[in-house]
Amino acid sequence: MKRVLMTAGVLAAAGTVVAGVARSARRPSAYTVGIFANGMEETRFGNGVKTLLWIPDPTHTSPTGPYLRFMAKVLEPFVAAGFCVHLVARKPHLAVDVTATDLARDYADLINHEFAGRVELVVADSQGGVIGYCLAALRPDLCRSLATVAASHSMNPPAQ
Repeated sequence: MKRVLMTAGVLAAAGTVVAGVARSARRPSAYTVGIFANGMEETRFGNGVKTLLWIPDPTHTSPTGPYLRFMAKVLEPFVAAGFCVHLVARKPHLAVDVTATDLARDYADLINHEFAGRVELVVADSQGGVIGYCLAALRPDLCRSLATVAASHSMNPPAQ
């Protein structure tokens, strides 16, 4: 009985190691996580000389799990093209009456203070696209190009 229990324990430990190796193999390896001085969280992919700011849907926080793996895959071509991609989530603890224009101002301040006032490309997806539109309207000098992905054309009046 003792031998059976010891064998089961060794097999369980080996299974745990194998499962850990399998999980780590699925994790994207080329990213770092940080928080800017204004509280906005970023996940950075690559280390190219060109800067890409990705504005996600404001309901998203920094990517984890399946969303992180998905974004790592989506961003591979940008990283391969020499971009350092900064996926930056909105500030935490927003007021209940925050607007897309307010969020665009936060991103404008971020570009001014953390990216020397200019990024090569802003990519904004879903409701983040509306923030991207507001950013482009408020401060067109901050980015060379704006691309939106599955962006809304408008938001509910209270959110504008």
